[in-house]
Amino acid sequence: MPSMTTLERMEKGDGSVAGSVDNGHSLPRHHDMEGETVKSSGARRTIVLAAFVVVLIGIVIGLTVGFVTKDAGQEDSMKAASASQSQNSAPANGGSDAAIETPSTEQGTESFVPESEEEAEVEGAEEEEAPQTNVAGTDAPPTTTTQSVMPENESTSPETPTPTTEPPVPDSGNEVSNNDSTTSPADTTATTAPESPEPSTSTRQGLIIDYLVEKGISERSQLETEGTYANEALNWISTDDQLVLAVPLIETSETSVLRNSTDATEEEAFVFRYVMAALYFATAGDKWTNSMNFLSPKPTCEWYAPVNGIPEGVGCTPNGHVVILFLGSNNLRGNLPSELGFLSSLIMLDVDRNWLGGELPDSLQSLTDLEHLHLGSNGLQGSLPSWITTMSSLRTINLGYNTMDGPLPTELTTMPMLEELALDHNMFEGDINAMFSSTVAGLSPFKDLYLDSNTFSGPLDENFLAGVDGLMQLDISDNSFSGTVPTQIFSLPTLQVLDIHDNAFTSLPETFPANCTIEFFAAQKNALAGSIPESIVELFDLSHLDLSQNQLTGTIPRAIGEVLVGLNYLFLAENSFTPGPIPFTITGLFRLKELSLKSTARTGAIPNILGLLSELVFLDLDNNSLEGSVPSVLGSLSNLQLLLLNRNKLTGEVPSELGQLSQLQVLYLEGNAFTGGLNATCATVPLPEDRELEIIAQCDLCDAHPGCCTKCCQEGEGCNTKIHVADLDPVWQLDYERDDYTLHAEDWWTAR
Repeated sequence: MPSMTTLERMEKGDGSVAGSVDNGHSLPRHHDMEGETVKSSGARRTIVLAAFVVVLIGIVIGLTVGFVTKDAGQEDSMKAASASQSQNSAPANGGSDAAIETPSTEQGTESFVPESEEEAEVEGAEEEEAPQTNVAGTDAPPTTTTQSVMPENESTSPETPTPTTEPPVPDSGNEVSNNDSTTSPADTTATTAPESPEPSTSTRQGLIIDYLVEKGISERSQLETEGTYANEALNWISTDDQLVLAVPLIETSETSVLRNSTDATEEEAFVFRYVMAALYFATAGDKWTNSMNFLSPKPTCEWYAPVNGIPEGVGCTPNGHVVILFLGSNNLRGNLPSELGFLSSLIMLDVDRNWLGGELPDSLQSLTDLEHLHLGSNGLQGSLPSWITTMSSLRTINLGYNTMDGPLPTELTTMPMLEELALDHNMFEGDINAMFSSTVAGLSPFKDLYLDSNTFSGPLDENFLAGVDGLMQLDISDNSFSGTVPTQIFSLPTLQVLDIHDNAFTSLPETFPANCTIEFFAAQKNALAGSIPESIVELFDLSHLDLSQNQLTGTIPRAIGEVLVGLNYLFLAENSFTPGPIPFTITGLFRLKELSLKSTARTGAIPNILGLLSELVFLDLDNNSLEGSVPSVLGSLSNLQLLLLNRNKLTGEVPSELGQLSQLQVLYLEGNAFTGGLNATCATVPLPEDRELEIIAQCDLCDAHPGCCTKCCQEGEGCNTKIHVADLDPVWQLDYERDDYTLHAEDWWTAR
């Protein structure tokens, strides 16, 4: 199968059963597959690990420089803190009272606390008469003071502060950093002003409430209502957080000195920490599989932990911007909080394979730097919002395995950077032919497109995805598409996977174009009629071909076995082919692992040369008119796990060589005219304690060796009437490959 780059595969981590049985199929949600190994998740973990390594190196460098800077400025900072304390300030351990924090002298400003209101007015009047000028003699730009909340363990100083030469001037707000996460999320439709903060008490918690409300981060009602996640996050960061970050203060109607109190980095650090706490409480953090050090005294950028040797959790840049949030498969429950929209530098949001519900919060549209949005395998509801199409940095969107519905936004296919779109296993609907037409200007540069298991319908014309020359994987299976499969799809120069199974397509292209890139073509369970075009062998590099469960007629092309020598999977089962022997050329497919000719009107003997297909794991010849004895050479197929020879006209004794099949798990023999018993077979088959052998045969064979058969069938009795179809129900999260074979509890065969 094609090998995906880490960037292309980093979102593919959902584990699910990849099997279909009994003319139907079911892909159990990943929650029923705990412990399942998912191949593509390794690629995503690789990119996350690489990102964390880079981040950690940056943190180490940043801390080294920070410690030096901190030591050098420690004495100045302590003097500034002492000088800013008034005579009537709170005693030591008064952590809830506000104290003035002196800004850097490099900014040319000092701050103060007037000893009385009258003194403040006098000083202010004097300063108005002598405005500050810069070197050129013009008015100096306005300066701001900064204010922070002292930690409870810091003492105050009785020293008298030195007045400043200019009054504090409110920030004009004209200059805003692109990375300032405290800017409220963009609301493309809102016209109302943000909620005006009501003055709170001067406690730490009151100051935090005022700040969060003023900035639009959380609603006052949520912050003040006991039991809400916002209230829990507020209580934690105001009273329980041992780190005690400085509170960014704002100007209120009562106190002119309450304004933005910290520089951008400090303010962002506070916001990031509050948002992470809000996420923790909103998603039942106390029930997470791994706490990831959330709510610990560590800095927010150290809220991560190794999971199977890979760091997961929060990832930051060296200067403290949160760029990665990776909490996949961590038992998150509840809804995503709107506060996530304030992680302004976020590049990857990955909460795949959890139990999240609700709709996508509108605040996510503010994450303008977001490149990877992975919310698959949850319980998200609602339609796909149109605002997602404005997130121009997005490269991957994974919303698969949710319960979302409705039509797709028209602009979704014109997002300039979008390479991977996974919307599989939802309830999206509509005719998408026009959306993905080459007539659409600026069609997204898709590489992987997964629209399977929805309710899309309608025919696809020759313009469908024409010109998307970088497309590598296309999965539109399990929908209601109809008509002829567009020929031009087979001309896409980089296409490797084409999965159209379980639709209502009625015909294949009359002529297949030459293509040396397509490796996987699954078209089972459609309504395909007519014969298989001989030109199908123009798909030179096919390794997987499934045309089973259609209405195909005519003969099985001999060229399949002569040209498609790379096939390891060939399923032609349950079609109405012209009766005839097993094509001799098939025996030249030495890489075959799975071969199903069930219900294809095969006649004659089982060719001995099948014994040369040493890679075979699954051989299904059920429900044909095969005659003669079973070749003993089949006992040399050491990898064989499933052997279905039932419902034929086979005679003679069951060869004892089948007892050499050490991997055998299923042997179906009923519905034939075998003689003798199964003594030799049952006595020699090695059965480790961890392996079961399912044998169904006619009762006279089973009676000769009690306990050998799982079930015996009387002559003329249909005791094994289920149609055991072990075709692969492809899943992109498993790279379209089987993980292993297992026996279903109801005696059906499936693969996972």
